[in-house]
Amino acid sequence: MSADIVDLGRISYTKDEFSSHALPGLETPMFERIHIENYKCLRDVTVELGDFTILIGPNDSGKSSFLEVIKAFGEFARQGYAGFFGGSRSLQNLVWRKDAGRNIVMEAAGRSAGHRFVYHLEMPIKQQPSRESFEWDGKKLFWTEIVTASNTPPGHNFPPGTQFFHFTTDRGVQQSVIQGSFSGLQQFVQLRQAGSTAIVEALASSLEYHFDLDKLPQPSVPQPGIVLEASGANLAAVLDVMQNSADRSAFEALQKHLHEAIPTLRGIVLPPAAGSPGAKALEFI
Repeated sequence: MSADIVDLGRISYTKDEFSSHALPGLETPMFERIHIENYKCLRDVTVELGDFTILIGPNDSGKSSFLEVIKAFGEFARQGYAGFFGGSRSLQNLVWRKDAGRNIVMEAAGRSAGHRFVYHLEMPIKQQPSRESFEWDGKKLFWTEIVTASNTPPGHNFPPGTQFFHFTTDRGVQQSVIQGSFSGLQQFVQLRQAGSTAIVEALASSLEYHFDLDKLPQPSVPQPGIVLEASGANLAAVLDVMQNSADRSAFEALQKHLHEAIPTLRGIVLPPAAGSPGAKALEFI
């Protein structure tokens, strides 16, 4: 089971994938560490993520802001910054205490298909270019720079202040100007460089669920490939498929983490649901 971030204030969480086919041996991307600086109320926060990570805190303590940043990584890869920093969500409104002298920093580290990755983004609030980098197994796949009189890339005539990025190809490191409101990440992906598909998968694989407490316990019919709906429906069926798969380790790990979080909870049982042929009910013991 991949990293879960649970927001108990809204009964919602994000996760890489929660389905009957997300089993060991088919590793899905997973965030292992998130670092945030100067984003809303998050002044300087680093969270190490495990298989089951719970965020607990009072209202306005930053839980929802933390979840927003996790979702933002996927938007940066697919749409650039425009879809996230715009309108009422301008950098000036989002920076900690609206301090324009600070930079918003977001960094995600994790693994995907056996590889390690680190994505780093630093955004000045004033009208200055952002800085980005992405590492894959310790090797930089791209990074951005600002042209100065002393660092103009060979063979180019970029004027000082131009934002450009270096990207690694089979032919070595090349340079290009960042286009419009594109992020360096988005431009790297659109150039379809080696590894770009894996990068998008790694950063955009989180889903967000807003659990409906009325739908979570409802009976559901197990079937191959069934997935948990955003409302929490199908939970009993997904758990039943996990429990009866050839590899039960995901189900057993879930029970273990639940018991650690709630010591009085001994386990999960999934009996046949009365009046619903083929369906399973969800009970806790």
